[in-house]
Amino acid sequence: MKRFDECLALHLQLNAEGQWEVVYREPGERGPHKVCKSNMLIEAHYKLTFVELRVVLLGVAQLNPREPVPDEIEITAEEYANTYQVTDDRAYQSFTEAAGRLPKRKLEVFDKAGTGKRISWLKPNTTDAELYPKGSGAFNLCFSDEVKAYLAGLSRCFTVYELEKIAPLNSYYSMRLYEQLCQWRSTGKLVVTLEDFRGRLGLEDKYSEFFNLKQRAIDVAVKELCEKSGLRISWEVKRRNNKVVGLTFNFEEKSLKGSKLARFPNS
Repeated sequence: MKRFDECLALHLQLNAEGQWEVVYREPGERGPHKVCKSNMLIEAHYKLTFVELRVVLLGVAQLNPREPVPDEIEITAEEYANTYQVTDDRAYQSFTEAAGRLPKRKLEVFDKAGTGKRISWLKPNTTDAELYPKGSGAFNLCFSDEVKAYLAGLSRCFTVYELEKIAPLNSYYSMRLYEQLCQWRSTGKLVVTLEDFRGRLGLEDKYSEFFNLKQRAIDVAVKELCEKSGLRISWEVKRRNNKVVGLTFNFEEKSLKGSKLARFPNS
């Protein structure tokens, strides 16, 4: 199976008929690791640990969304350590932690009507020993069929970003916010209800007071993204009857300010 970054589209461009068309890399031309997800997966509600999310994203970055997702995706400790700039020992510890937690993890995806459906991240009856065989030095990620549907056969309504952009991040909230911003890179604006935002970050039952949510999650994520991801971000709240009910994030790539380069259109 060819890795996604070996065959991923370089960009979209307008053709003579005024329609967007995909421009692909030449055979053998390599690029950075890419994460490609259906927007329904970007907007899903779930709670993972920072380490679990790192493992999941590194696995997704190895996929080609134009091909079926394999039953197992091997992630080596060396690759994990190199991608996230940690020691081999830390990579092994991360695999142990993820293997112990991921089999029980679920997420909720929503259709266009807003109807939610809870599904498992991994295939049924997956054990920690299957995910991280003792002494193997590799993590065998095995997504459920339901999750695979949001990672393969994608032709529209998906989001792509470089894994290297979020590899230096040290906050789970930063990583999840970055994904959501990437989904709306064509407009430079993310508008979301507070309830939905909480669900996407796995904070339905945490930081019930908005001040705490702002201080411990939003401010932390925005600050880190501004420092490390190359984005310039501002945000504001929407109130109803003096109660915060929504959030708006405005953002742009620092390198594109004042540039005539077109943004990558929203897929």
